[in-house]
Amino acid sequence: DFQDFRPEQDEAMQAILSGRDTLVVLPTGSGKSLTFQLPALLRDGVTLVFSPLIALMRDQVERLKGAGLTLVDYIVSGQSGAHRDAVYRRMARGELRLVYIAPERIRDPALAEALRHARITQIVVDEAHCVHMWGPSFRPDFLSIPNLFPEERPPIVALTATATRETRAAIADALHLRDFELITRSVDRPELKFIVYNARSSPERITSKRDKLRVLIKILRAAQRRDETAIVYTATVREAEHLSRLLDLHGFTVRCYHGRMSAQAREEVQELFREDIVRIIVATKAFGMGIDKADVRYVIHYDVPGDVESYFQEAGRAGRDRKTAYCVLLYHPQDLNVQRYFIRTAFPDQTELNSLVQALQERIDERGRILVHPEALALEAGVDQERLDVALHLLERLGFIRRSFNFTLMANVLLNRSPEWLATHLSDEEAALLQQLVERCGVSDKRGVQLDLLAAAETTGGDPLAIDALLTRLSTRGWAVYRPWERGYVLEAAEKLVAGAEARLSEAEVNALRRAMERNLRRMVRYAESLGAGDCRRRFILQHFGETLETPRSPCCDLCHPDMPLPWRDVPAEEVSDFAAQVDPAYIALRAVEWNESLRQDRYRQPYTEKTLARILCGNAYAAAQHETDPVRRARRIKRLEASPYYGVLQGIRGGEKAVLRILARLRREGYTRLEEIAFAASEDDMRTYQAPVLQEKGRRQIQSGQYVG
Repeated sequence: DFQDFRPEQDEAMQAILSGRDTLVVLPTGSGKSLTFQLPALLRDGVTLVFSPLIALMRDQVERLKGAGLTLVDYIVSGQSGAHRDAVYRRMARGELRLVYIAPERIRDPALAEALRHARITQIVVDEAHCVHMWGPSFRPDFLSIPNLFPEERPPIVALTATATRETRAAIADALHLRDFELITRSVDRPELKFIVYNARSSPERITSKRDKLRVLIKILRAAQRRDETAIVYTATVREAEHLSRLLDLHGFTVRCYHGRMSAQAREEVQELFREDIVRIIVATKAFGMGIDKADVRYVIHYDVPGDVESYFQEAGRAGRDRKTAYCVLLYHPQDLNVQRYFIRTAFPDQTELNSLVQALQERIDERGRILVHPEALALEAGVDQERLDVALHLLERLGFIRRSFNFTLMANVLLNRSPEWLATHLSDEEAALLQQLVERCGVSDKRGVQLDLLAAAETTGGDPLAIDALLTRLSTRGWAVYRPWERGYVLEAAEKLVAGAEARLSEAEVNALRRAMERNLRRMVRYAESLGAGDCRRRFILQHFGETLETPRSPCCDLCHPDMPLPWRDVPAEEVSDFAAQVDPAYIALRAVEWNESLRQDRYRQPYTEKTLARILCGNAYAAAQHETDPVRRARRIKRLEASPYYGVLQGIRGGEKAVLRILARLRREGYTRLEEIAFAASEDDMRTYQAPVLQEKGRRQIQSGQYVG
C-alpha cells in the first residue's frame, strides 16, 4: 500500500519491482533513496548500490541498522579487511539485501569473485550523471558497471537529481539501459532564492576581484552572526585553497575541500561539517554530492560554473529542509578565462597524454604490469589529478593500457598475534613475507603502523599485491587489524605502450566536445550577465531543463523581487575589512619555506631555490619553468608548481617577486631560515648542487606560535 508515498516515489517503486530498467530524475530532497531501499528490503536477493557518495552511504547504512534492519552493509575504502570480507561472505550466503559500493571498489577482485556466488536482484547507480562521458562529474569507473555481469545482468535503476534530455540519453547509453521507464517531476525548488551580483547589480556591484571578496565576506558575516551554514564553490583547487586561507585570516572558521586531498582528509572535513564544528566550506565541485545536511542556508558560487546543469546541481544543496535558502553567484567576466581554459583542456592534450605514456613506460615491471600511486603518477606526468582517470580511460580506449583491478596502497596495520606465533600458523612463503614486513617496515603487535604497500614492496623485494593478500587473510582470521584507506591502480601494458607509440586523439571528437561546452558556457553567461528587468532567473533555469514556470512563489529571485530581504544587506562596512591590512607576507613566506623543506621527503621532488619559491608565491609558474626546453618536462614542472599550496598566495603584493625575495632575505638575516646545499644528479656522471631555503629553530618556533613575524 503506497498511499503515503509521493506519486513519483510510487511510480518508481512499481517500475523497480516489475524488473524494468528505470531512470529516476527527481530533485534533491524528494526521497530518491527510498525508491530503491524499500524494494530491496522486500525482495530476496541482493541489491547493489553503486554511489560516489561515501559519506552518505555510511550514514544511510548506519541509519537503517539503527532502525533494526541488519540486512544492509557497504563496501568502501577505509573499512577493515575483516569487515569487507564478511560483507562478501554474507552476500554469497544470501544474508544481505542491500549493499552499497564505492566506485573505486568496482575494480576490487574480491567483489568480482563475490558476484559470481551471490544472487544479484537489482543494480542501482546513484548520482548517475557521473556516467555521462565528458560531463562535469564524469567517473570512468562507472562505465565498468555493466561489465561486472558478462552474462545475463540484473535490471538497472539509475538515479540523479537533475538531467537535461541530452544527459538522460547519455546515462541510458553508458549504462546500456533497455526499454527503460523514466520517472521524473519538476526540478523547481521554491525555497531557493536566486541572486546574481555582477557589474550592473544593485546595491552591491562587482567590478573587480576585490569586490567579489568584499561581497562574499559580507554574506559570510551574516551567516556567522546567525550561526548558519554555507558552501562556497570555486572553479579551481588553487582558488579554493587560496580563498579558504583568506577567510581564515578574516576570522571565519572555515575548511577547504577538493579532490586532490587524501580520502582521509576529505572524510575529516565532511565530518566537521556534518557535526556543525565547521560552518563554512570552500570547495571545488568535488564537495557536496551526498552530504546529507539539510540546513545549508547559503550556496555561493565565487566563480561562474561552466554550465547551468552544474550550477543548479550545486545550488540545490541548499535548503533541503524546505526552509528559505540563498543561491548566490558572484560574477566577474574575468572568471570566464578559467572556464575557457577548462574547455581547451577538457581532453588531455597530446603533450599531457604522451607525458603520461612516458611516465607509465618507466614503471612497467618484469610482469608487464604498472602498479601506481595515482597522485604520484599525476604529479610525475604533469596531469591534473582530477583528470588522471579520464586520461587513463582515453589511453585504454586508444589501446595503450588495460585497467585491471585496484590494490590497497595505504593502510593501517596492527598484528593481533605475535610475529612468532603467526609464523607457525602461516605457509613458509607467507611467514617469510611477514618477517620482512616486521623487520623492514615496522609491522608489529605492539603498535599500529601506517603502511605504504608500494614502498613496502620496494623495501622487502616483495609484491604489493601479495602483501595486500597476506594482510587481508590475517585480518579475515582475526589475527591482524588491517584498514586499507587508499587504493593504487594495477595497469597492464599493451603493445603500443611497450613500443613507445605516440598517443593521438580524434580531432572530430575533441572539436565536437568543445563546441558543446562552449554552448553550455554561453548559456551560463546569459544567466549571469544578460538577464534583466522582466526576466526571472528561476524561469530561465527551468526552461533549461525543458520546463515552464507559471507563477513563481514570492519572493523568487533578485530580478522578480529586487527588494527581497537578504540577511547580509545590513552588515556594516567595518565588518568587511581589507585583507591587505591583515596579512603578514613574512609569515606566509615562512610557512612556504616550511612546505618547501618538506619536499625532501618526496622521492620525486627536491626543494626549490628562493627565486623559484618567490615565483610560486607570486603565481608565476611559467617564469619558473622557462629554462626547460623539453615541452613534456616543462608541462610537468608547471603542473607541479601550480599544485603548491602556496601558489599565488602573495599574488599582487606591491613590488612583486622582488619584494618577496627581499622578505626571504630578511628571514635569513634574522635567523628564521638558512640556505642549505642540495645535491642532485643532472646525469649519470654529473652531480650538481644548488641552495634552497630551510627553517632554523627560530623559524619553527615562530610557526608553532601562530604569530606573525611582524
